Amino acid sequence: MSSDVHVPRPSDRSTRLLESSPDALEAFAHPRRSTALSVLRERERPLSVSELATEIVARETAVRPPSVDERERTAVCVSLHHAHLPKLADCGAVEWDRASRDVSIADDARRWVASVLESELADPACCQALANPRRRSVLAALLEFDEPVSTTVLAGAVGAHERDDAGAVTPAARERIAVSLHHADLPLLETAGLLEYDHEAKRVDPSTMASVVSR
Repeated sequence: MSSDVHVPRPSDRSTRLLESSPDALEAFAHPRRSTALSVLRERERPLSVSELATEIVARETAVRPPSVDERERTAVCVSLHHAHLPKLADCGAVEWDRASRDVSIADDARRWVASVLESELADPACCQALANPRRRSVLAALLEFDEPVSTTVLAGAVGAHERDDAGAVTPAARERIAVSLHHADLPLLETAGLLEYDHEAKRVDPSTMASVVSR
């Protein structure tokens, strides 16, 4: 790509960005949820919330389960009950029987939970970055470029990808997207290790993209 006037249209190549759904990535976007899913995947039976909390504290503090501090276990139980298990249940990752308080990996989720745990996506920062629709569009759009691209041109490609129509991206919309890319999306993707961003030149080199999202 030799100039900043060409904006590629979305193509089928962009759809190969990731097999994991946003819901799957959101499930892993918090370290405690990721640990919970890892523990549950290793068990062949449902765990009570208390048992799950004990295993999580043991891993987070690098101690054996019998040595887990009771106050820490209780605190994790509370966070699981009010925050993490509802999120995991809502996205279909776990089956949570609130009456018996038993938790297990949902049968329909075992495959994608395993695929994420065994890949580069297991890192919570990576999952948090990719769970955002705009940042997924950024990476999908970057797959259309073979050379370093400015944030302005990338913004046009992102807008076209989001609207499925390059002609629908107005100059004002492109400018808004470019500002978001420079100040929020590209720095976060860089922090997650998914690409390298030249902040001074405001350019991204597609060749620096992590293998999990590369061609």
